[in-house]
Amino acid sequence: MKKRIITAALLCCAVLCGCSENTPTDSTVQTTAETTAQTQASSAETSAKTESSKPEADSSDEKTIVTDLSLLTDDADFIAEEEETEFIFIAHDIPGKQNVELVDADTDEVVGKLLDDADLEHSGDDIMGDARYSIRYNIKVEFTEPEYGEEKHFHYYARYTDGDTEHRSDILEITAYEPFSEEFAEKEQTVQKRITELKETDEFKDASIEDRAELITELLKECEADGLIDKGSIHEGIETITYTIEGAGNGVMVKPFDTRLN
Repeated sequence: MKKRIITAALLCCAVLCGCSENTPTDSTVQTTAETTAQTQASSAETSAKTESSKPEADSSDEKTIVTDLSLLTDDADFIAEEEETEFIFIAHDIPGKQNVELVDADTDEVVGKLLDDADLEHSGDDIMGDARYSIRYNIKVEFTEPEYGEEKHFHYYARYTDGDTEHRSDILEITAYEPFSEEFAEKEQTVQKRITELKETDEFKDASIEDRAELITELLKECEADGLIDKGSIHEGIETITYTIEGAGNGVMVKPFDTRLN
């Protein structure tokens, strides 16, 4: 009996001692929480320092653009009698050897290189080293309207980069006009001839401004009936009567032109 009591007591003591060793105290829990908080704070501080130490975006890649070139061509307005028309573009005021580009301002696409090579046949440049760069470039024009009078506009500029500076020219506008057809020219000449003949008559010369307007309108309506003037295009104004031939506008002054006012 005594042996059992002693054994039980020893077991109880062992259990109590084991619980004492493995169960954390309040001070142990508090120390662990403080250590975790300190670790998180240290990590956040390290992350902040890392972010602040990163180099800022380099703004030096942005170019300064200056407009100090001149871009010219032989004829900025032309009648597009063919699908493609060749132009010689010349950029002035370019010092030294540069990579000069011709840019379509409507699409911002580089369409060619201007050269200072004294190769007149190929580049259009006649003298080397004169600060003038040239290019032969074909402009393609396609008109969609069947009637005369349509026009197309094209825009170009020259540029080159020197260090962090991009040098440009002003934008050069080129206008292409739809060509006259032979039929149009014949119609216009016939109408103008009839108007001139009317103005040379005594009836017209002796008529008042109102009567002259009526005579001209009657003549234009006859031309309309003959198919020389577009139907429904005659409009009477105060001083001018207008009409169109194949979409192209024309007009006849009723009141005599006074040179003292011009």
